[in-house]
Amino acid sequence: MRNELSDRQHAIRMRLAGETVATIYRTLQRSDAWVRKWWHRYLNAGGEGLYDLSRAHPMRLW
Repeated sequence: MRNELSDRQHAIRMRLAGETVATIYRTLQRSDAWVRKWWHRYLNAGGEGLYDLSRAHPMRLW
C-alpha cells in the first residue's frame, strides 16, 4: 500500500536535491503531472501544501 504523503515528501526532497522531474516520476512510478502538481503546491504553501485539502463544505455559523 502506498503512502501518499511519504511519496510527496520524497518527490520534493528529490527535486530540492536537483533531480529532474522525469527522474522523479520514473523513480516513484508517478506521472509527470503528479510531480508538477505537488512541486507547485510545495512552492506556494511549503510543507503544509503537501497535505490533502479538505473536501468538506464549510460550516455555516448562523
